[in-house]
Amino acid sequence: MEFTLLELLRAFCFSILLGLAIAVIYEPVRLIHKIGFSKPAYYFTCDIVFMIFVSLVTYLFCLIYIEGSVRLFVIAGESLGFFAFYFTLRKLLDKIYEPIIKKIKKISAKLLKIIRKIMYNRLNKCKSMCMKIKDKVNIYVSKKKRKSKS
Repeated sequence: MEFTLLELLRAFCFSILLGLAIAVIYEPVRLIHKIGFSKPAYYFTCDIVFMIFVSLVTYLFCLIYIEGSVRLFVIAGESLGFFAFYFTLRKLLDKIYEPIIKKIKKISAKLLKIIRKIMYNRLNKCKSMCMKIKDKVNIYVSKKKRKSKS
């Protein structure tokens, strides 16, 4: 079907807004990476899930605004909106996130210290229990060997 220039221009403008929305949705993912989940496996997993989500949103956008035909200007508009957010508001949000990230890292470090103590104590208790069981089994086996020899 043929589209008028006004319909295509409207789709382009809304794709820019969609790019801004995608950038806002990406912020929690970026915050998770900044908190400490920065290993390649975390990046890969988060980015793959995010790309699947964005491709689904882009498909639905194209389905609604330009009747399912994927046009390059839609992807260009999304990219333009995403990078407009990235180069403007991201710097402001980084300044806001910085103290929050520091507090989260302090809290998580304290929690990890507590969890390590608990796990270390559990590990020691398990080791001592295993050693007691092993000793009892060895004693039992040695008694059986003595009885079988006599």
